[in-house]
Amino acid sequence: MVERHGVVMAEPRTFIDINNRFYILPVLAFEPIEGLARDARLLRVAAAVPQETGDTGRAAPGAATLSDAGVRERVTRGTDQIGASTRDLGVDIKFVIDMTGSMQPYLDATREAVIRLMDEIGRNNDIVRFGLVGYTDVQAQCSECRFAVSRNFTPGEPVTGQQIRDALSLPEARASGGGDWPETVFEGVLEAINSPWRPNALRFVLLIGDASANQLGQKDATLSPDTVRSQLEANSVRVLAVHIKPTAANLPREITSDHPVAEAQFRTLSALPGGQGGSAYLDLAVNPARPAEARDAFEPVVRRLARTLTEVVAEARRGDPALMASVGVGAAAPTRAAAPPSGRDATTLAREAASAALIEYLGRTGERPRDLVAWVADVDLSDTSRDALDVRVLLERRDLGDLIEALTGLLQGIRRATMTEANFFSAVQTVVTGATLDRMTGLGSAEAAVRSSSAIVDILPRWVASLPYRSSLQRMTFDDFERMNPNERANFEVELEAKLRLYRDFNNDRDIWQALSPRHSDLQHVFAMRLSDLP
Repeated sequence: MVERHGVVMAEPRTFIDINNRFYILPVLAFEPIEGLARDARLLRVAAAVPQETGDTGRAAPGAATLSDAGVRERVTRGTDQIGASTRDLGVDIKFVIDMTGSMQPYLDATREAVIRLMDEIGRNNDIVRFGLVGYTDVQAQCSECRFAVSRNFTPGEPVTGQQIRDALSLPEARASGGGDWPETVFEGVLEAINSPWRPNALRFVLLIGDASANQLGQKDATLSPDTVRSQLEANSVRVLAVHIKPTAANLPREITSDHPVAEAQFRTLSALPGGQGGSAYLDLAVNPARPAEARDAFEPVVRRLARTLTEVVAEARRGDPALMASVGVGAAAPTRAAAPPSGRDATTLAREAASAALIEYLGRTGERPRDLVAWVADVDLSDTSRDALDVRVLLERRDLGDLIEALTGLLQGIRRATMTEANFFSAVQTVVTGATLDRMTGLGSAEAAVRSSSAIVDILPRWVASLPYRSSLQRMTFDDFERMNPNERANFEVELEAKLRLYRDFNNDRDIWQALSPRHSDLQHVFAMRLSDLP
């Protein structure tokens, strides 16, 4: 191919953010790779970009390959050209903080950190803006809290340091109440995600808490670390997590046993992108009997995190050659980094997170690959523990609607089977409508669709069964469900409820849907969903 035609397309030197410069590499065919320690596949992919005009969208010969000077310039552009897109760049930092009774020293320290930060960088600095979201617990556990679940103290666009200091001084922002140890962490993060951000800013949540989030099945919780992580990624928001760990003799077991649960959740929310491993997670051991010492240890951590994010953006505005080279612009692109070491300090962690966010930001203007067909492996064959590709499922909005409808029926079937002690197979028959199954399965009737099925995937939309990747639900049969004990059935139900909430949130988030053609209706807009979000 190269000898006959030359190189017709090269991988861009910068990351391409598909949320802003949408393109896809559709999987045309796939084959399993045998002999590896994990599931792996060869995928035949092609490059495809949206139609941008009213015509067929087909380019003239050579117009979308490296033989075209314009494409060649955009694919190989350097620091001086891309740097212009960062001259007005900012950073939005939203503090998402536990505001139950144990947290007042850290609220005071956060306010002090913002004051000192603005003294250091200048009160008229236009790079950084802030937001503040507090979270507590559900109403039944929070009778003495100043609010239940979560509250956004800056519901508009992020505000100045002076305004965030004032927000942290409000009586409503003082810590109080709280029942058992887990809190509504995920609800607080979602509130921050869904409130406004500046369009030209890197987006960060600085999560601060000393307790885990309510898990699926606890207090009617319908959020999990993975589903919240999916919404963070869909909205280009990154989390820096500061986990405050009370450590002292004779602490209640409820507190000490919560540490690993909270750490796992915080690490998932703050996971670094691109399959490189690691997370933007810090833990801080404190003695709750010495609140002044805890506050003094915590304040510089928050200040260093916020200051470093601000400094990286200031360097990007100047087009700093070392920074731009580190994110793959200008000089030769960096080699793929190994997983970050544990035990990093606040400055190192924040710089890594800011650099990753900057790569994504620069990807808003990168040139998308075109006219490419190739076989690629979905794992790194030199290190099979690492993914080589970010494989996603491209859904039209109506596809997601069908999936929501199917899962709603499946959940109703589970509940009917539980309440009436009916056979699960029979219960599903009574709640999944004929019209739904006719559209989703093409089998001709609801009765034919359900009676011909042995696996639950058979009553889901047809595109689910056609995928080269399988989730646990896709492998499950009706008999598997019948063999579950009551606890397993309850866990299965709450996991489905969490997925259903995620799909509804995706469906309602207009910003994540892309038009492949100007002629397409709203129901034909598409969204690239992570494989881990499949039911």
